[in-house]
Amino acid sequence: MGVRLNFAKDVSYIAVAKYSGIFINILVSAILARMLTPEDFGVTSIATVIIVFFSLFSDMGIGPAIVQNRELDSNDISNLFGFTFWLGIILGLLFFLASPLIAAFYENDLLTPVCRLLSLQLVFASLNAVPNALLSKEKKFSIIAIRTLSIQVACGIISIIAAYKGLGVYSLVLTPVCSGFLIFCVNEFYLRLKIHLIPKLYSLKKVFSFSVFQFLGGIVSYLGNNLNSLLIGKVISLSELGYYDKASKLVQSPMSYVSGVITPVLFPYLAERQSNPEHVYEICHKMNKIFITFAFTIAAVLCMCSKEVILILYGPQWVNAITCFVIMSFIIAMQLSSITVISSLQSSGMTRAIFRISIINSCVALLCTVIALITFKTIESVAAANVISATWSGIFNLYYGYAKGFEKSPKALFRYGGKFVLYYIVIAAAGLAFTRFVPMHIVLSLLVKVALWACLTFLFMKYFTEYDPIYYIKYFYSKIINYMKGQKEEIQDDSDA
Repeated sequence: MGVRLNFAKDVSYIAVAKYSGIFINILVSAILARMLTPEDFGVTSIATVIIVFFSLFSDMGIGPAIVQNRELDSNDISNLFGFTFWLGIILGLLFFLASPLIAAFYENDLLTPVCRLLSLQLVFASLNAVPNALLSKEKKFSIIAIRTLSIQVACGIISIIAAYKGLGVYSLVLTPVCSGFLIFCVNEFYLRLKIHLIPKLYSLKKVFSFSVFQFLGGIVSYLGNNLNSLLIGKVISLSELGYYDKASKLVQSPMSYVSGVITPVLFPYLAERQSNPEHVYEICHKMNKIFITFAFTIAAVLCMCSKEVILILYGPQWVNAITCFVIMSFIIAMQLSSITVISSLQSSGMTRAIFRISIINSCVALLCTVIALITFKTIESVAAANVISATWSGIFNLYYGYAKGFEKSPKALFRYGGKFVLYYIVIAAAGLAFTRFVPMHIVLSLLVKVALWACLTFLFMKYFTEYDPIYYIKYFYSKIINYMKGQKEEIQDDSDA
């Protein structure tokens, strides 16, 4: 019970920071969307996608290896810290020098100064790799939560002020650079790590077998997830990439914030229990059912209210992003349903399996994207290709993770998920029919659609799943009543004293 309570407490720390961050991110994004152009977002998207690739080299998979490996001492940590320091310097310099070439490839001179400024992010990403891993390994999730939320607020304010002052695309670039610098300052304050500027290779050898496949898997996953943005910017246009990127980022928000809450906490807990695979399986199977339930309900409401969400948040200039957002909403359901697979395989040291999964999924994603661009050359076709590849990825990840990681069959989980696919189709059809045949004011339309979604979801959950909403309403109601009674008794005791 103590472990479950500690896990729940650690998740709550990250959850408060992440979900508070959702509202901050949406607010900042909504403000910037009205101050900047789609092309500004397209330029930033290209630069960000490229720098994410360089960032994969900034720790070479060392961060997760530190969390998983229980035999590293302080001297090893200092050596690994020194290794990532030099990686950051080299990568930052290479990206700085490559900036004109990137700008020439996309025929946009603005990419040169933007990429050069972002080269600083690479340095900070490398410097933060080892400290971030140590904070996770030591389960300092309260520190991570406070750091994440406070820095997000600060960087959001900086971006808005920069946009107001007329800095344009640079207001978007300042956020990752400032964030990396502030994270480094906080990490240094709490950990004060020693660094060996001439690192010894024996420490790297201790984590090499784990980190090398983690690193290679990261590269392959990157290509599968980001190549579409690179190709859209080149084949179609940067302004169309801006629309696509806006819809994609909005779809990714639930995925990144849920996985960002669960994965950092789940991985170290599972790593401690890697000697008991049956226990790891029970944990992951229960969590997968919960994630399927949560993911499909969120995907359904976003699909139903896609037009209202885009127009209310970003304004009428982003109307071209609506169709992409409708199509890609299903990706939320498929990707969130399998987020425990990677953590479970990592905890068992099965990074080769993760690498194989990444290769297969990335090949499917690349094939779908290339076919869409060659055949149709529209962002909507690329969005549909992403849905196909994400559906494959979600199903394959679960099958491979269960079969290879646990030697179990995922058939029961697939049957459970099949119900939610039908639920999603019904909700999406209801939303599209409502939009077409019942036109009304955008805010009123949003309220009515949410109410309709809530009613349909309530009926589905009650009659087709094990999560009876009436039971949970009564459960939480009793908890609130008991809490209020306890508070009242404490006040009465204090007054009597």
